[in-house]
Amino acid sequence: MKRTIIYTSIIGALLLFMAFVILVSPVEKLQPTTITDRAIASHFWATIDDLSFELRSDGVYIEQRLPSDRFNELVQISVHEDLNLTAVNGTLEDGKAIIVANSKILSFIPSQYRLRYSPSVKNGRVILALEEAKIGRLPLSKSAVISSLAKSKGEMLEVDEEDNIVFIGTPRSLQFQEAKIEDDTLYLAFQIKINSITDVLELANFMMPEQLLDIIKRQLLRSRGDDIGNCYRTGL
Repeated sequence: MKRTIIYTSIIGALLLFMAFVILVSPVEKLQPTTITDRAIASHFWATIDDLSFELRSDGVYIEQRLPSDRFNELVQISVHEDLNLTAVNGTLEDGKAIIVANSKILSFIPSQYRLRYSPSVKNGRVILALEEAKIGRLPLSKSAVISSLAKSKGEMLEVDEEDNIVFIGTPRSLQFQEAKIEDDTLYLAFQIKINSITDVLELANFMMPEQLLDIIKRQLLRSRGDDIGNCYRTGL
């Protein structure tokens, strides 16, 4: 009798473990995200073909459209290696930003996370409000996701734990005015305002297209005078 109970308990535990493994296992097939891929993705600012801009008295107004594949590049360079993700993919669907990532539980159980965000603008910053989170086929606590992201030190991510919001980290001189998804494309509208030399240096390190930097330099020469102009000639 005791053996029967023991065997039944062992079989039950194994079945539960197998069910758990199946439920958290990857649902979508993703290609591994390599360091090389991230290096290539880091040049998503390398062209101004998808930018439109206008010179104004208080700065440069810019509109940009990021299709789903470019958004995927942005997602890949935003992920910090400490998160131990083997593959990451970002898509734009039905007005939402969806991020899917492969990882492992206890270092040997394959799992997949699926996060759905809604983009908007708050206080001049682009934000992605977390609407849904899943691990495999199971719902996942949004607070758990935010806590995990809060530990990340990725180059493009900041986290507001109180509001469950992920901020896309950009130089403070970039003041966003609009962020929305239409036809599987992320539309961004923002203005660049230079108030100090620090703003200038932050922009120079933010993978800006050289053509756009030249436009900003000319704008500064007109609005700030020769002192800042000389700083550009010697430092940039």
